[in-house]
Amino acid sequence: MGVNQNLRPVADVNVNPRNPVIGVRPFASDPEMTADLTAAAVRGYERDARISATPKHFPGHGDTETGSHTGIPEIKHTREQWEQLDAPPFEAAINADVDSMMTAHIVVPALDPARDPATLSRPIMTGILRQELGYDGVVITDGLGMAGVCEMHGDAEVPLRTIEAGVDQLLRPPEMDVAYNSVLDAVQSGRISERRLDRSVLEATNLSEGRGSTRPFELIGAPYLDFHWAEALNEAGIPGVQFREAYFVPTFSKHVGEVCAGVQVHITDPHEVEAITTATHMIVEARRLYDGFDWRGDGGRWIDLLTGSDRFRSMLEADASAAEIVAAWREELAEFDRRRRPYLLYRK
Repeated sequence: MGVNQNLRPVADVNVNPRNPVIGVRPFASDPEMTADLTAAAVRGYERDARISATPKHFPGHGDTETGSHTGIPEIKHTREQWEQLDAPPFEAAINADVDSMMTAHIVVPALDPARDPATLSRPIMTGILRQELGYDGVVITDGLGMAGVCEMHGDAEVPLRTIEAGVDQLLRPPEMDVAYNSVLDAVQSGRISERRLDRSVLEATNLSEGRGSTRPFELIGAPYLDFHWAEALNEAGIPGVQFREAYFVPTFSKHVGEVCAGVQVHITDPHEVEAITTATHMIVEARRLYDGFDWRGDGGRWIDLLTGSDRFRSMLEADASAAEIVAAWREELAEFDRRRRPYLLYRK
């Protein structure tokens, strides 16, 4: 039928019988049970049915007495209560490699003292969801015509604050033309960068192509890196790839347990991408941006073995450009090919 995404499951923990909007949609009133069933639903949708799941409503809509369709709900949990009660189902979904996540139009002062609705809150959408929990998939809003967001800001401002918060997809803005032109004006004025939109377009396009295409082929980072690395790499215009800033906690390597920043490497054209060009640009830009970037490891021996000589490493240490290094590597590769050709049994 062509269905590739379901805006389910409801991952809220149903702890308030007076909640007028969540009702009986959640799995349970127990966080652990809700987490287990949320993860099971994600696996069922994505692994078995090959449909992208969308747990909602982050950071947790279970304990409100106001409906976000008609007002602005407030969650009065402390940060500790949120971690124990509301967060587990969303963490379970992330651990199950969920493709997308839906936001909540709720105010949570313990998570954002500025009292912005979560959908419009960068501390919640980027600071907690992306950086602390390590989520790297698509983020989609709940309906933008709901009172939980449109009562605080106009139809032209809500889309901009949503994008600035770190959201990728805007669901059902009340006036599509108003939202579109507002974002267009923001890009033209410089308030929102084209690169910021490109990142979301890439994620959403990958998701629309079907379950399984949202995962990048590599995730690279360290505690001392930040979003500037992804920006610099995208500006370099490396053929066949796009880079998206990412935050994660490694389960192995020397940075195990630390929050790392870095990039996801997305192959956009498998016919154009070249490993040596991509890797060279990544090392050159990281060396330029970060004094603490450790690229040599075993004195650079691994690079010498990988590239066949010490020329690649020497040019890096001499601050040669990525283009110069790649050109020199091509020269050495061509010379190697010339020397080995007489010894080939089968020649093209």
